[in-house]
Amino acid sequence: MGLKKDSGIVIQSRNIGDNDRVISLLSETEFRKNYFLRGIRKSKSRPIAASEIGSLVEVNYYEREGKEWNDVKEVHLLDRFDLIKSSVLGLYFISYISEIASALMLEGELHEKEAKLIRMAFTEVNTNGFHFGILPFLKIRLLGYLGIIPQEFLCMDCGEEIWLKKEADIQETTLDLFCGDCRSLTDNKIQVIRFLRDCVHLKFSNLFSDVIPVPLLFSSDEILNTFLDSYLGRGLKTSKEFYRLLKNELTL
Repeated sequence: MGLKKDSGIVIQSRNIGDNDRVISLLSETEFRKNYFLRGIRKSKSRPIAASEIGSLVEVNYYEREGKEWNDVKEVHLLDRFDLIKSSVLGLYFISYISEIASALMLEGELHEKEAKLIRMAFTEVNTNGFHFGILPFLKIRLLGYLGIIPQEFLCMDCGEEIWLKKEADIQETTLDLFCGDCRSLTDNKIQVIRFLRDCVHLKFSNLFSDVIPVPLLFSSDEILNTFLDSYLGRGLKTSKEFYRLLKNELTL
């Protein structure tokens, strides 16, 4: 069987025995697949960083039909995102986003737009530093790309575009929207809804060319976290420590 090529972000990595690792790649061109890196943990010629979560790598491999993984002949590290990984917070950011990707994007399926989005997000943070707004931006985009939530922002009762309303609320476990014309609301979250809509339709650089209030970013991110926990039926393993580190960083 001929040699094939793939590239993508490592979103899972696990040790096999003393020397080997299996990685899962989120690719822009291929289905999500697992790859077996024989001897990578003690290799003098192949970079161990190529098997790290969050690294952008290229593999030359042989397909193993009916097997859990494909056999890698050569692996090349394209980008480790060293500046992100130079801090504990950065390492947890990479792990957190990779865990979200791993939980939402199934093996054997093509996730072209999602993979491109995550690569661009890592590149943005590696180049310009961490911006809290990257969290709600990434989450709402991924959920929309995957078809988990609709990209139209409509009231569940009247079907009208809700971001044009003066008052609206969002149900955090489902992200269902309700306008103030249809229901009596105890909390008006229209600003959050408008921000989430902008995350769906605007580029990151354009969205944050103006200052967005920090409480609005926090509220949007908390709503999306509640939805993800409900959708997945569990909390993310890296979430608690990541947000603890993030809180400490923001209060310095």
